[in-house]
Amino acid sequence: MATDPVSISNRALDELGVAAIVSLSDNTSTAKACARQYLVAVNEMLAEGEWGFAKQRAALVATTNDRADDGYAFAVPNNMAFPLRMIPAIPGLQYPEADWTAVLNVQTYPYDLSDGKLYTPYQAVILEYVRTDPVSMPPLFERALVLTLAAKLAYPITKDAARRTRSLE
Repeated sequence: MATDPVSISNRALDELGVAAIVSLSDNTSTAKACARQYLVAVNEMLAEGEWGFAKQRAALVATTNDRADDGYAFAVPNNMAFPLRMIPAIPGLQYPEADWTAVLNVQTYPYDLSDGKLYTPYQAVILEYVRTDPVSMPPLFERALVLTLAAKLAYPITKDAARRTRSLE
């Protein structure tokens, strides 16, 4: 199945019996509603659990630390919905794709996330996070996303408040 925002939006619109859109940037009230609600629905769904397909790891890039008492500052990835865990980067250590916290025998390391920066006492870090833009979605997640989006679009598009709950049935 296609997992691009327009395809998912059109499937949500199908649930509501509303005509399809061509682009989220169309100058129609339907496209504008889809554009407003799509990422909201994706982020809500992603927040429901640690979805393997949406996880990513990245070595963070140091940036200016404007809070001297917090050690080091790093820019967070633009496509981060929310962080899962951070570990210090240890030179020469390979970080397996499997459960890396079990390999390192740790659960978490301290950090503070604020204003697009990650603050930590560690000089180099790797962040595991959930992406806002997963490239592919499993079919059940995709279906749940379509229904969540349909529920969010029900009132703005149809002006029928009762359809919000019926979309999720």
